[in-house]
Amino acid sequence: MHQCYNGGWHAPLDNILQRTQYGYRAKRSAGRAVFAPSYAPCVGTLDLATLAFDCEYAEAVAAIGGDWNFAGAATAGTGEVVLGPMHAECVGIVSLAAGLECIDVSALVGTMDGKFFAAATAPNGLVVLAPYHAGCVGIVDAAARSVSCIDHGMGMVAALFAGAATSSSGLVVLAPSHANCVGLVDASALSFTCLDLLPSWADNGGDLFRSAAATPSGEVVFSPYMADAVCVYSDLGPSVSCVDISSTLTMNDKFIGAAASLSGVLVFSPLNADCFGEFDPATRPSSVTT
Repeated sequence: MHQCYNGGWHAPLDNILQRTQYGYRAKRSAGRAVFAPSYAPCVGTLDLATLAFDCEYAEAVAAIGGDWNFAGAATAGTGEVVLGPMHAECVGIVSLAAGLECIDVSALVGTMDGKFFAAATAPNGLVVLAPYHAGCVGIVDAAARSVSCIDHGMGMVAALFAGAATSSSGLVVLAPSHANCVGLVDASALSFTCLDLLPSWADNGGDLFRSAAATPSGEVVFSPYMADAVCVYSDLGPSVSCVDISSTLTMNDKFIGAAASLSGVLVFSPLNADCFGEFDPATRPSSVTT
């Protein structure tokens, strides 16, 4: 079942930005959530034990310059957090020991805007970057401080993928934006395939999905952006099944973010939607579009 529920949100952003401007730093410790800066002047960190939020590494972010620097983050096998570059010319690596480091990728993908849109960790600890405008899938080895590319064979096509999550088989699944296929990355073999698993209606428009999340059972759910459906990838087959949500929500630019709860229910964060999306793969209709 897909539901939309209203919720409230409050964040003391003025206080956060003021403290950051004057060099405030929270105590660094393990167990932090790290937020990739898009337009923010710093890396956001949340201490999961105390729920204390802080803005860190402002000088390093300022040195990168520009805006919409990163889009997506994933924890590497080293325990460090890798930031996927959108407009930035580098991959970011956040660690307690070194703060924010930047690995230049201009030689790999050029200086275009909109390089990658999402990141996910493969079982071997490498981080996979979903190509948005880039001509390749990014592979980040945080331990070696290196970035490599897997040619996806589609050229410099606009807005290919906009989500990434790891399935039960260990494949990193890329959610299509304008691509007419589902991307599958094997980070051990360093291979990429794109399977035409989407229903026919997906060929009629772009910006289908923005973000993806894995369920506890290892399926990967695509968060609807322009699509009027939630789609679920399964390694069985492999296959994709889609649940129509047009009776609940039909607007453009619906959601831009997804996460799975411990119960397996997916929560979508709203962009233009006036509610949070909730999708339970376990209770989805037995009759779905495939």
